[in-house]
Amino acid sequence: MLRKCLFLVAVCLLAVPAIAPATPLDPGIIIDSTDPPAINLFGVTNGIGGVQPTGDAAVVYQLEDNTGVINSITFDLQVNPGLAELLTPAELAAAFTCGQGSGKGYFLHCQVVYTDATGDLKYEFYGVKPPDGDEYCTPQHCEVNEQEGIPPGATFFVHLNGWVEDASVNDPVPLYNGLPGFTDSFTTPEPSTLGAAGIGLVLAALVEARRRKKTKPTR
Repeated sequence: MLRKCLFLVAVCLLAVPAIAPATPLDPGIIIDSTDPPAINLFGVTNGIGGVQPTGDAAVVYQLEDNTGVINSITFDLQVNPGLAELLTPAELAAAFTCGQGSGKGYFLHCQVVYTDATGDLKYEFYGVKPPDGDEYCTPQHCEVNEQEGIPPGATFFVHLNGWVEDASVNDPVPLYNGLPGFTDSFTTPEPSTLGAAGIGLVLAALVEARRRKKTKPTR
């Protein structure tokens, strides 16, 4: 029975539309390039960990990508375990939402993954298309809706909606107690091993050509 519940929870949560906006009633996260009144956390290398619920129904954080192209962002937190036993799969899927504003956003996917046994909850924004060469273009938000990640120099916004203290569904089923704390992380592309291998082959060919030239007998 427990395996069946976990399967239904996973299916329903993964079925959350990638661009569906969260409502103030549902603890949700949106990443977009709008320009609302926001708390400025400055560069992501210094400030992404500052994205935290404040108890307000809606709070927005402004960040700047002062590193490479960001191809994924994950928010990890703890909520109450055992929610799958108290809520229907549809209610649980609607309780936590993610989105990318009104467009396709910077990423191909966003999903919410809940582990019923432990209460671990992850908001994952991930998946990018291959770069098309204009990642350093202006204005800074030019890459939005191209799903190629967040480009260097871009200003982007993280909206936290519905993160009030002791949020509940179908009162009195509490989703969490107090306010949860987020652990945030992001990734940037690693250098292509294929490209490195190609450079190595070229260098090897040049070395071999020079060696043959030096050892070529003279007449």
